Amino acid sequence: MNGKFLAHVPLWFVLPLLGGLSLLSSSSCDRETSSSPLTVFAAASTTDAVNEITAAFSASSGIRVYCNFASSAALAQQIQADAGADVYFSANRRWVDVLRKKGLTERVVELVGNTLVVVVPGQSSLGLHRPQELLSPEIHRISIGEPNSVPAGIYARQALTGLGIWKALEPKLVFTFDVRQALAYVETAEVDAGLVYATDAAISPNVRVACTFAGGLSEPIRYPLVLLRGAKPRAADLYRFFASPQAMDILEKYGFRPLF
Repeated sequence: MNGKFLAHVPLWFVLPLLGGLSLLSSSSCDRETSSSPLTVFAAASTTDAVNEITAAFSASSGIRVYCNFASSAALAQQIQADAGADVYFSANRRWVDVLRKKGLTERVVELVGNTLVVVVPGQSSLGLHRPQELLSPEIHRISIGEPNSVPAGIYARQALTGLGIWKALEPKLVFTFDVRQALAYVETAEVDAGLVYATDAAISPNVRVACTFAGGLSEPIRYPLVLLRGAKPRAADLYRFFASPQAMDILEKYGFRPLF
């Protein structure tokens, strides 16, 4: 493929795809408790919502929750390496199916959906009205998630292929290790445009949505929640909490579409 990674990628983006176990970041819900802490591995695009959900769970249960955010692919690799996760929140079904085939899943439910959009830097003068206009000579670099593993990149390639412009755009593509890195490159104007989820665009004051991909160009963008085999006993409570009205309200607040 002709797409490339920017040369100055920080080391912390590289480690998950090399099979290393990234450091677990404590969510804002971290509290002192005698109960064993739980660990959530969640897609980078869910960072803000999951931090708020786990904070609410911890406040009501007294159980600490640690969150590890990265590409769904990197997280699935870490789970296969027995990284100690209890709950996995993926941005697509592909990596959940990989874990299921290896006997690593206990329960699975598809919680929410999302939408793919094109974003440009907030101060950009580009007037994109549809994704086909990414072919414009004014656009030199476009950030997307790595299309063989990162869900946002997988969806992006499907959508661009559906429009018949993937091959023509390949020389412009800058591949990233997760969707939040693709967003960051647009925020700092290191690229002219990026393909990210609508929820990612909504949390950034430094980008604007130029256009939205029509439904049906890619497989449905859905987020499965997984209770992993061998999870701590109280992990089932956290798994159920994610589907509670309180948690669903939080997900909706960040732009995710409930699937039930």
